[in-house]
Amino acid sequence: LKAGTTTDAPYVMPRFRSAVGQPAIVWLFIALLTFDYLHAPIPLTALDRPAVYEQLASIADSGAVIEVPFGIGDGLSTGRGSQDRRLLYNATLHGHPVVGGYIGRMPPNVAQAYDAMPVVGNLLRLSNGEEEIEEEPPIALPFRYLVLDTTAASPELIDYVRRTLDMDLISSSDGKQLYAVQGARPPNIRASR
Repeated sequence: LKAGTTTDAPYVMPRFRSAVGQPAIVWLFIALLTFDYLHAPIPLTALDRPAVYEQLASIADSGAVIEVPFGIGDGLSTGRGSQDRRLLYNATLHGHPVVGGYIGRMPPNVAQAYDAMPVVGNLLRLSNGEEEIEEEPPIALPFRYLVLDTTAASPELIDYVRRTLDMDLISSSDGKQLYAVQGARPPNIRASR
C-alpha cells in the first residue's frame, strides 16, 4: 500500500475445511481412543477349577503337593516328564508348595538330582515314558499330598503309585484323585500287592 491510502476491509484468515472438524469424526476418534485404553480381559485359555484343588485349599497346613504325571522343565529345554503347565495355575488355587514344576531357567544337574531321589525319580521316569528302577524305600518323602490324574497317567504309573505309597483318598472328581500320603510302603508289602 502506498502512504496515505487506507483499506476498509479487515484481513481475514483463510479457513481450511476438513473432515476432522466434523462432530461424527471427532466422536469416532474418541471412541477408538477409549477402546484402545480399555482394560478388558481377553480370555486366551479356558481354566477350570477341579474340586480336588478346592478341597486341598481347605487343608490348613504347609504340606507339599506332587501332581502325577510328574514333570520338571524350564523355558530353554523340552523338560522331562509331564509338561502340563496348569500345575502352576493349580498351585494358585490350593496354596501349597509343589514338588517339581517349571521355572524360567533351571540350574544344571537338577534333573539328575530328581532322578536320584527315591520315589520321585521313578515318578519322573514313569511320567517320561521310561522304566522304573529298583530303589530303597525313602526315610521321608518331600511331599504330603498327591494329586493323581487318572486320565493322563499311564497304567504303569498308576500301578507304581498305588503299590509304592501308603495313601488315604481325600477327594476325587473330574478324573483327579487327591491323596494324603502317609509314607512309602516297605518292600515286602509292595511285593505282596
